[in-house]
Amino acid sequence: MSKMWSAKILNVLLPAVLIGCSPNGEGADQESEDEVVLDFMYWSSSDSEERAFQEQFQQFEEENPGIKIDAHPMPGDDIHMQAKIRIAADDAPDLIRIQYQQLGEYLGEDALLDVSDIYEDNIEQFNPSLLEAVSQGDAIYGMPHHTDTLALFYNKTYMDELGIEPPNQIDEAWTWEELFDVSQQLQEHDLANYGLAYSWDEGSAYRILPLFYQNSVSIFSNDLSEATVNTEDGVDTLRQIQEMYQNHMSVGNSARGGDDPNLLFTSGTAGMLIDGNWMIPEYEESTEFEWEVTFMPQGEQSASDMGGNAVAIPENAPQPEEGKKFLEFLGEADNNMAFAEEGIFIPGRTDVDDEIDYDFDDPDSIEAMEVFLEQAETVPEHMAQTMTIPEFNEINQVIADQMENLLVYEETPEDVANSLEEEIDSIIKD
Repeated sequence: MSKMWSAKILNVLLPAVLIGCSPNGEGADQESEDEVVLDFMYWSSSDSEERAFQEQFQQFEEENPGIKIDAHPMPGDDIHMQAKIRIAADDAPDLIRIQYQQLGEYLGEDALLDVSDIYEDNIEQFNPSLLEAVSQGDAIYGMPHHTDTLALFYNKTYMDELGIEPPNQIDEAWTWEELFDVSQQLQEHDLANYGLAYSWDEGSAYRILPLFYQNSVSIFSNDLSEATVNTEDGVDTLRQIQEMYQNHMSVGNSARGGDDPNLLFTSGTAGMLIDGNWMIPEYEESTEFEWEVTFMPQGEQSASDMGGNAVAIPENAPQPEEGKKFLEFLGEADNNMAFAEEGIFIPGRTDVDDEIDYDFDDPDSIEAMEVFLEQAETVPEHMAQTMTIPEFNEINQVIADQMENLLVYEETPEDVANSLEEEIDSIIKD
């Protein structure tokens, strides 16, 4: 592990927050000397997600006598810093749940254990983009547990009034020009104040990246050594994003705006919403109109966002072999599918998509989830590489800054493309 990372964390942050955070230290509660207790740092965002974890903990312990999971749920906003502190203090947990966009920071500091050996027989069964996210070179450093992605929710009541039938095949997905036309009709017929809402905020400004990849634009070169956004196609993509915001979205729906995109949609104020599969259970309860889901609009190709989380083992974890057993358990087909079903996720494995059975009250929600399952296969592998470089948090901040300049301050697409390229280069070449 990087001595620089360790020194910075220990000197600045450790005194304030490390005290009492380690359950594996002196005084840890173990039932017997022969029993192994795995310290797992994780978070849950919903009751169904927590149930999914608890069911898996129980099943793993039943199948592995002598190994217990000492699970430590904590706020998602805190876990990343807490995990870094413990790793730097050589007080690492055995297992950590890590958002894909945070992985690069760990990999850049050699802080995770190479677990390539657990994939000897099943590597082809996992989503290639998710495997790319947990890999560096030829080594794999975690289990791509699950993912989620973006697609297009729409107000079916409004669409029926307009006589519009959205696409139900991914190769027939609307182009952005077609989506803008539908948006304009929604507004001209006084059905919705805004045709479209977009689910993003400052911390998830990266959710705009699929629009670049749809136009065969990436913000990095293939070897990730330099920025490549300041091109004719890159400028055209920024112009498209600016048009989307100026003509079809609420002024408050920029990444730093105050409008809640979900409320814009559920109130009927916006007729369409780009958002993730995690919203399906909430929309079952909170909408008074019919809604359905279609695929992300496409450009030269289809592309969507990479969400979700991996589970990894710190390089200095006290019980790595037992930790690997838990990773293998999470990656087994039945277990990976069961977790996704209960937590309303897209599994990390692609060989269970046809068997998965989500427990929704509304059959239309099952059809909606099938759209997301298919859309998840369009996440570009290069985007997964981009989002897991060590500097990605800094780059995401640059994206947020420049999207605000493009949308709110109305800078030209040419100027924003130039600023993006200069600022990204200054980060990765520093």
